[in-house]
Amino acid sequence: CLLKIPNREILAVYKSEIIRNISPRGERRLEYMLQAMLQGNTSLFQDILRSILVGYVSYYDTSTDKREAFYHGLVLGCIVLLEDSYLIESNRESGFGRFDIACIPRDVNDIGVLLEIKTSDSVESLEKDALYGLEQIEALHYDAIFLKYNVKHIYKYGIAFYKKFVWIVKS
Repeated sequence: CLLKIPNREILAVYKSEIIRNISPRGERRLEYMLQAMLQGNTSLFQDILRSILVGYVSYYDTSTDKREAFYHGLVLGCIVLLEDSYLIESNRESGFGRFDIACIPRDVNDIGVLLEIKTSDSVESLEKDALYGLEQIEALHYDAIFLKYNVKHIYKYGIAFYKKFVWIVKS
């Protein structure tokens, strides 16, 4: 199931009523995570995302054959908070395939972000799978969508998940 916030009014309600009222600390944590992602701070991005997994995700959420879709939705749900400054695209064709998530800055001088999400079969394969996601971005030229918007600076992330574990690599 792909969910999308349909307009800015609903986004405002989402931010003010759902995120803020559930946990002010949670909103700050999301803001720090997104800031780390936009600044290329892979270590902090990974640490905060891991803390979200540990604090809020159930092992049973990740035990189906749709694991990648679950993690995709989780990350997309966090990133939608950037919608004021970024056009958020999910599962769109670009280059020779479909990327997972792209954050296209509304100001072309800002950094764009491209994320490819993978699931792993073990903790030991997380790094390999995250690197594979990054290789897929490069091999299939998923960054082509950024040319359309004249965005020149892009952080590309391969993200691999296994249960409540995450590994992130960047180029």
